[in-house]
Amino acid sequence: MANLNLFTHPATFRRINPKFLNHWLTPHREYLAQRNFTLPATNVEGPIDYEHLGAVFMEPDAAMPRQLMHSASLIHEMANEDAMNALIDGAGQRNIMLEEQS
Repeated sequence: MANLNLFTHPATFRRINPKFLNHWLTPHREYLAQRNFTLPATNVEGPIDYEHLGAVFMEPDAAMPRQLMHSASLIHEMANEDAMNALIDGAGQRNIMLEEQS
């Protein structure tokens, strides 16, 4: 099973740029709605209920999309300084421009 521990904490979601969070979760909007979580249509359309989103990941069910679990696991594995540096270096070597976070 995927490691979803990082995403059981609402603070994790708060640290993600709402634009990127929305982009990641949009393909799973229907599943999230089944779990009574409403994802705003855009990052400016309304607040995100981070506590409820954390609860969805805290208690994954059999219907949770595999792609969502897998992507969460990959994000968790890359959530450290060494992994981030490897991603940044790899992007630079391939001339991929990354958006800076403030």
